[in-house]
Amino acid sequence: MDTSVGVVLLASENQFPEAGPKNLLPFFHEPVITRCIDRILDSGIKDIAVVTGPDGYEVGAALEDYPVCIVVSDSPVSDTRAQVKLGLNALPRYTTGLIIANCSKSQACFEDYGFLANVHHRAPQYAVIPGRPLQDSHPALLPVEMPPTELDNIVHLERHLKKIASGVWT
Repeated sequence: MDTSVGVVLLASENQFPEAGPKNLLPFFHEPVITRCIDRILDSGIKDIAVVTGPDGYEVGAALEDYPVCIVVSDSPVSDTRAQVKLGLNALPRYTTGLIIANCSKSQACFEDYGFLANVHHRAPQYAVIPGRPLQDSHPALLPVEMPPTELDNIVHLERHLKKIASGVWT
């Protein structure tokens, strides 16, 4: 089976009042978002959709030299599930695996993305969900063809995966 992994990088409206979009703040002399994208590209993954909030035009301007698709969410409220769906729709149709990463948590290294892509190539039916996905900077891997009810349970991270992390899953 041919497999292809794409990344949805969540870069929503996190702002600091005086400093602007959190994703554009410098981290070791480069904006946080470019650091994330460099790591993803270094892993060999080429299909990247960056989903932003209302500050998307500023983020898009910072990424004009990067081979990414910018998707601006009209919603002022961060809804992870809706953002993931927007990003997935922006990726090529041949994408079979989806890595979801949070741009404002940029500690993930290129090996993390490469590892998840390798897992998907070997076993495309599996999902890899870290203990506290998107909260501790670790990206999650989902098969694109996951049944919608399962996708809702997994991608609705604010509620379901916090229960997993705390050991209270029912």
